Amino acid sequence: MEAALSTPELIDMVFAYMPREGNTATALVCKQWLEISRDHIWFEVDVPKELFALLAPIEMLEDTGEPEFVRTPDETDWERFKPYAIRVRRLLCNRAKNISHPMTEAFLRSRSRPNPILPNLRVFGWDMASSDPSQAYLASFHLLFLHPGIRTLGLYNMPREWITWPVYDLRQFALDIAHLSPGITTLDVRPRNAGFESATLELVTRLTALQYVGMAQTLLTTNMVQALSRLPHIKKVCTVLDAMEVWDYGPDHDLDDPGHYTYPSLDDGAFRSLRVIHLCLSLEDATSLLANRCFPSFQLCDLRLRAAACANNAAVRAFMSAFAAHCIRATSLVLILYPPEYVTRDDADQVLEALDYITIKPLRQATHLQRLVIHHSIPVSISEDNLLELIEPLKELHTFVLVPRPDWREGPYGAPGPSEFGWQTLNTIIQNLPHLKETGLYCDLTLASHDLRPPSCRLQSFSLGTTPLPASTTLHALAFRLCGYLADSGFINLGFETRSLWGVPDPVYGEGEIDDETRRWKELEKLVYLGLSTRSGVDRSDESIDHDTIV
Repeated sequence: MEAALSTPELIDMVFAYMPREGNTATALVCKQWLEISRDHIWFEVDVPKELFALLAPIEMLEDTGEPEFVRTPDETDWERFKPYAIRVRRLLCNRAKNISHPMTEAFLRSRSRPNPILPNLRVFGWDMASSDPSQAYLASFHLLFLHPGIRTLGLYNMPREWITWPVYDLRQFALDIAHLSPGITTLDVRPRNAGFESATLELVTRLTALQYVGMAQTLLTTNMVQALSRLPHIKKVCTVLDAMEVWDYGPDHDLDDPGHYTYPSLDDGAFRSLRVIHLCLSLEDATSLLANRCFPSFQLCDLRLRAAACANNAAVRAFMSAFAAHCIRATSLVLILYPPEYVTRDDADQVLEALDYITIKPLRQATHLQRLVIHHSIPVSISEDNLLELIEPLKELHTFVLVPRPDWREGPYGAPGPSEFGWQTLNTIIQNLPHLKETGLYCDLTLASHDLRPPSCRLQSFSLGTTPLPASTTLHALAFRLCGYLADSGFINLGFETRSLWGVPDPVYGEGEIDDETRRWKELEKLVYLGLSTRSGVDRSDESIDHDTIV
């Protein structure tokens, strides 16, 4: 027999789905609603100065524009603040806009300050970006909030200057975190510059309860992978953690040194709980790793590989075969074949090949795949018939992206070569994949289509990459047709748009005609979103035309 919910429980469930403004209004109804509303208003705090204004009066400094307490909080202030402090579960903050160094000093001066300030805090995200990094600030701020109850920690934009500070070095910072919050299960680390690997490694090895790790791809070195493999509870190692994706980390740096991303040495029992991993390895090393008896390929549900060296089609085919044979439970494969920055363009041109059907044919055996994404710097050489043959057994795909953004090349090469994929290809793919929500294909939009009307399926994300826009077709006509493929809330991605945190580096392309093409892409995006707004009645004018694809 199911238990009936009480009226307060029902109200609490409803309030949980209301925006902050709505909960602020309901708090004025009665005392009981006030208590319920406060739980949701202060559950997550991303503007801490609003919270701490309830502790003591705050003013803005004239010279810096930073907030500062008018006076040091006393015992009465802390007692009055307690009903708010105990409700905070997530705190996301930075120095410039929310908690300044003067506020931090006021906290430390307060003799009656409780320790910790927010006793029920579970998620702490700290963006250290500042034009004037202070060693005293960085050495003390986190001590105010870290405690044994913290389960998720995000550290972002650590300043370069910290690497050389002698008094409070990065190793001591890592030791303090591990001592104050040893129960952390989710860690997300994204420094602004290189040089933070050893401190991150120190921290990771001491947080034995870790289950989910997200970090910039430059930190996913051989030593880091080996250290993570020894942690008994690690389930996910990736470049983006969904739990902390609200942060704007800025562009991730490309791989910096080929010597840092080599085949890891694994012990028996390595990664015993692993389900998701993102790796930076050469295709040859990745193929060997999947076949290694110490690596739990059969457990993986998500594999993402950023190639750390140029690979020819033979290496790609060997990897595809190893994936299909060993990753028998994997539902997601993302493969980034762009050459890293340390590979010269001339060297890359001697190795890279356009993917052909024989190369990727082994993926037909991976019938369990739900997401298949392959990025490359050059178009594929696959016929439309072969492409449809490839996806024929992959009926579970909800995301299918095949090289949507070839680079425009410098010199006499001009734009990427033509494609055999056109409107009819898109229509057939959508018809053959009933669960498809996101797709990306480099196309020839001048090719004729047997059916001018797109299928009834509406895509949430549609990427045409660097597909050239035909001069013979007006942008209005193209926008009208593209709107037919998109759901009202969907996004179209044109040109070089991509989310670099997922491993796709900045493009290499020539100047000149590409500038004109870029302007046309932007104009087309605006027209598409205008069309979606008109169709749905919902204003999309505030959507960024630089929307980042997450595939």
